[in-house]
Amino acid sequence: YLLQSLKSMNRAMDKAIKDGFDVAILPEGRRNTDAPTLAKAFPGAFKLAKKHGAKIGFIGTHGVEEVWNVKDGFHANSKHVSVHFWNAMEISSRNQFDELFYSLLGPWASSKIDSFETPLSTSTTTSKPDNTNIER
Repeated sequence: YLLQSLKSMNRAMDKAIKDGFDVAILPEGRRNTDAPTLAKAFPGAFKLAKKHGAKIGFIGTHGVEEVWNVKDGFHANSKHVSVHFWNAMEISSRNQFDELFYSLLGPWASSKIDSFETPLSTSTTTSKPDNTNIER
């Protein structure tokens, strides 16, 4: 990445948020070459939300790699893409962001199931891949 491009992008996102717009960021930084497996999540989305006191609403997809992927580009030919929105939530640490990203989006994206439900509330416990729990 070019440092000047990142700085310009950050200024534009700051302005958009201050102007009342929502901003969507791919925590993996780019389209994933190994979908539906999740790649490493970078801290940009968490840092931006923390900077502006904003909640984070995760959005999961599967099937996008079938119509738009790193190797072949965009080639939509009546493919099926599914999207799932989780409720926006306040996330207090980078660790919590990572735990939620992998425990919510990972199983859903790899499931290839269209209506996978994972309700979020203050009393929900979600299992992480290493079998520890996250309290929300």
